[in-house]
Amino acid sequence: MTVSASDLDEICLRGLLRWLSKGPRSPYNGPVAPVRHEDIDALRMWWALSRPVGALAARLATRPREVSPALDGFRREVSGEIPGPPDAAASALLQAITLDPSAFVVTEISATWLAGPNRVLAKTLDAARKALRAAALHVRGGLFDGPAKERLAILDDALKVAPMRDLLATPAGRARIGSHERRQAAKARAPLYRLSWDCASTLAGIDALQPESVAALLAGDTLPGMETWRKFELAVLLEVGDALAGATGHPCVLDASFAAGRPAAKVGDIEIRWQRAIPQRPNADLDPGEIMAKDLAASLGAAAGTARADIVIERAGRILSIIECKWFGDPDSAHGAILDAVPQIVGYARDAAYAQGEAAGDILSRSVVALAHRGLAPLRMGAPVGCLGFVDLGGTVLSPWAATIATI
Repeated sequence: MTVSASDLDEICLRGLLRWLSKGPRSPYNGPVAPVRHEDIDALRMWWALSRPVGALAARLATRPREVSPALDGFRREVSGEIPGPPDAAASALLQAITLDPSAFVVTEISATWLAGPNRVLAKTLDAARKALRAAALHVRGGLFDGPAKERLAILDDALKVAPMRDLLATPAGRARIGSHERRQAAKARAPLYRLSWDCASTLAGIDALQPESVAALLAGDTLPGMETWRKFELAVLLEVGDALAGATGHPCVLDASFAAGRPAAKVGDIEIRWQRAIPQRPNADLDPGEIMAKDLAASLGAAAGTARADIVIERAGRILSIIECKWFGDPDSAHGAILDAVPQIVGYARDAAYAQGEAAGDILSRSVVALAHRGLAPLRMGAPVGCLGFVDLGGTVLSPWAATIATI
C-alpha cells in the first residue's frame, strides 16, 4: 500500500482537531484538555503564516496605489461663500439665529483613508504582525522560526505604506471596527480588499474556534506547507499523545509552537519532545567504530552531541522511550530504512542509558521504530524493540506500550 501526503495530512488533521476539542474522539478514549489562550495564539500564528495573509501583505507592499481613499462629507457653517451643497433647513435655522443672511450650513466632500475596507485591511495585517511578534518569543530555533521571520519582514513592509501607517497612527484608525465598516469591507470588489476580507473572515472564525475555519487553515495551509517527513513525525507524536492520555487519564496538552528546547506535548508529568538532542557518551565508553565516526564528523565540522532523536518520551529528565521515524515513498525501501534506523536508535539508547545509569536494552524494549511501510517487519510493542507502520496509526496499537510507560 502506497502512503500519500494527503493520507498524512488527514491523520495529522484529526489529531490537531482533537487537541482543539473539535475532532472525533480518540480511539484510546483519553481525556481532552480545554482550549487555552496559548492554543488560540498558536492558531493565530499559523494563520499569520498562511498563504492568503502572505499574498495580501506582498500585494500591498508592491502595489500601494491599490489602496483607495473614500469620499467623506462633513458639515460646517460658512458665511459669504458656499463651498459645498447647502442644507436648506439647517441654513434657514442658522440665518434666523445669527441674523446673517449669508450664513449657510454646507456639506464639504473630502478624501479620507478612514473607510471600512481600508480599516479592515490595516487591522488584519496589524493582527498578523502582532501574532507573529508574540510567537517570536517562543518559536526561536523551532519549526516556525524561519518562516515567521520572513513573514514579519513582508508585513512590516506592507504596514509602512503611507495609508496604513497614517491609519494606525490615529485613535480612529486603531479603534474597534464597527458593523457598518465590516459591511463596507465585505462589499468592496477590488482584489486587494476581497483578499483582505477573506483573511479577516478566516481570523474571526479561528478566534471563535469554528471547526470549519480551523480545519480549512490546517488542511489548506499549515499541513501542506510542512515537509512530508515532518508530518509523519507529527502524526506519530499525536498518536503517542493520545495513547498516553488514554493510559494515564491525563489529557495531552500540545505546545503547537514546537519551539526548540521545550516539550512538544505534556501528558501529566510525562513530556513528549520532538527532535531532542541526546549528549553522546564520553570516548572511554565508545566503541572504536563510534570513535572513528565521531572523529570523521568533527573533521567535517559536526561536533558530537548534535544528533537528535526524532521523538523522546521522558519524565523529570529521565528518558523513558525513544521513537525513531523513517519516512520513504517506496514500500520496497522498508528493509533499508530499518537498517538505517536501528543503529541510530541503539546509539541514542546507549547514550541515554549511560547518563541515567541503566541498561540500554531496557530503554530499547520501551522504544519504537516507526516506518512509513513496515514491509515484512512485524507489528510489535516490547523487547527487543517495538515497530509500527503508518497504516497502524489511528487504532490502538500503542495501548500496551503506553501502559508500560505510564507505570515506570
